[in-house]
Amino acid sequence: MITSKINWEPNLEIPHIGFIGWIFGPFLGGLIADNPGFPVVFLSSSSFFLLSALLFSIGGLKRRLPEKREKLKPSRHMEAFKRVLTVKTAYTLYASVFTAWISTPAYYTFLPLFMTEKIETSKFLSSPAFSITPFAEVPAMLYLGSLSDRIGRRKVIALCLAAYPVRYMLTVFTGNPWVIIGAQLLHGLTFGGLYVVSVSYLSEAVDEDLKGLALSLYSINSGIARFLGNYFLGFLVDNYGFVTMYYAAALISAFSIPIFVLLSQRDAQGTHE
Repeated sequence: MITSKINWEPNLEIPHIGFIGWIFGPFLGGLIADNPGFPVVFLSSSSFFLLSALLFSIGGLKRRLPEKREKLKPSRHMEAFKRVLTVKTAYTLYASVFTAWISTPAYYTFLPLFMTEKIETSKFLSSPAFSITPFAEVPAMLYLGSLSDRIGRRKVIALCLAAYPVRYMLTVFTGNPWVIIGAQLLHGLTFGGLYVVSVSYLSEAVDEDLKGLALSLYSINSGIARFLGNYFLGFLVDNYGFVTMYYAAALISAFSIPIFVLLSQRDAQGTHE
């Protein structure tokens, strides 16, 4: 299906590059944290960010911006927002992804603390829980994007959403760090597959002139959910502990599945399948 290939395949180029750093970064950070300590970790990270900004600016300065740009009136911006948010496919996806992403700090923020404080692993041993994820993301992006062409976007998105509570329950049920590390391979579904298929699903649902706005709102929606999730799950950790937090994350993310399925049933049958 040519449409799918155009929509999602080019987006893999930049993530492929980032995955290389994502693999080595946690190992390097874990080694530094175990030996010189956390202050050196933050100083090293800052240095890499500055280097990245410098390299980007060198390349960016060679590009010239168009001399003339169309000026859009605020009313046209508001009309564009309204058009996107009244598309059933768009607000259904936004609502379900928002619910799922409230739970993501359970991985991004609290997993290393859970491993080092609750089950008392070393900082270095907690690093593979992050560096292993790119090995699942790339194959998942390729396979699930192709699978969604055959069986439909909605079915694959529902599958990816279902992986969230499974991942959290596997994490909290075992005290074995290697099982926890293995459970993070589900990141291929919860991030890689969900992102690729959602982008295709969303871009097919809106008009050509709204694709950029629709995808921007997808990222903003996910970012807000993650921001709120950090505070909520952090509150649970401080007051009830890691185990309760992971159960809550599993429950919250599980709600994304009926939200997506029930709201999707209101759309015209067969539009994306």
